[in-house]
Formats: sequence, structure tokens, C-alpha cells
Amino acid sequence: MKIKMLMSCLFLSAAGSFASPAIAQSLVQMPDIPATAKLGTNASTMAIPDGVQLVELYRYYNSKDRNHWSGRSMPENWEKLGWRYEGSLGFISYTPFSGGHALYNCFIAGGHDFFTSPDPNCEGKNLSTFMPILGYVADTQIPGTVPLYRCMRGYTPTRADHFDTLSSVCENVPNKAMDGVIGYVFL
Repeated sequence: MKIKMLMSCLFLSAAGSFASPAIAQSLVQMPDIPATAKLGTNASTMAIPDGVQLVELYRYYNSKDRNHWSGRSMPENWEKLGWRYEGSLGFISYTPFSGGHALYNCFIAGGHDFFTSPDPNCEGKNLSTFMPILGYVADTQIPGTVPLYRCMRGYTPTRADHFDTLSSVCENVPNKAMDGVIGYVFL
């Protein structure tokens, strides 16, 4: 499964897009994840801070729940539950490093809303028991990194969809709110 995802990412990255338009329209009904043509090429040539072990951060979408989730991998059965791979958000560190902070996998109970947060208390919400720490990102922009933004698309006041993106305009989705930069990911 991991190799299949990596091959998909490399193929789609080479094509200049992380999610095919057909998949994006049928599953997400929002614009593609912004293309970063050189994803992964900088990681091999830049000065990576001591202690960093790069792992890829992926974004997934569940059209049934209208919800996004960012993570390093998905359990095998999640595809059967409606989750689909959207693309890569770059690379994070699997290990802590000086000048970095953790990203936590959080959720809002009953709202089917997963979100990524630098707050270990999940901003007063719930910390996931599945991959509670996604990894570590740079506190400030350093060479070879780009901002990772957290955005929210609202459906109703009690049902929102948080999503991570490389787009500073939240991919121009309707009813969006920018939560801000949650860290800097390696490309």
C-alpha cells in the first residue's frame, strides 16, 4: 500500500498536480491541492537540521463525511470506509528537532472533523489515539521549507471541515476561513 501511494504521488507530482481533476471533482468538489513541481527534490540537496528524519505528509478526504485528514499513512481498511488519497503536503520529521514543534492529530467529537494542531491539548478538543503525533515541523521558515496552512471550510456551525494545505488562500474553496500557518514543511 505504501509503495502504491508513493508511486501515485511521484506520478501525479511529475504530471504537475497532486490530485487528478476527475478525482478532485468527484470526491472533493474543490480545487486540486496546489501543485509544487519540485516536491521532494529540495530535500536531498538542502541542509536538513540535525535530528530530522523526513517522512511524507499526505492529505486524505472522505466524501461521505465531507472531512479531510492529514497523516503519514492510513490503515488498510480506511479506503473501504470512504477515505481517498488526495496528495502530498511535503515532508515532516518523524523525530523532534531543535527549531521544530510537534503537530498533533485532533478531532471534534460528534462532528466528524479531524484537524492538525501545534497544541498538545488540541485547542480544547480531543487528541486522537491513532497517530496522536503526526510529526514535527519547523517553527520558522528555513531554506527548503514552505508554510503549511490550516484552513476551515464550514458547512454548518456545528459541522466544519478543517484541512491542511500549501495554499495561502485556502485553495479558494467556498465558505473558507484561514486558521493560519501551523508550521513549515520540507519540500
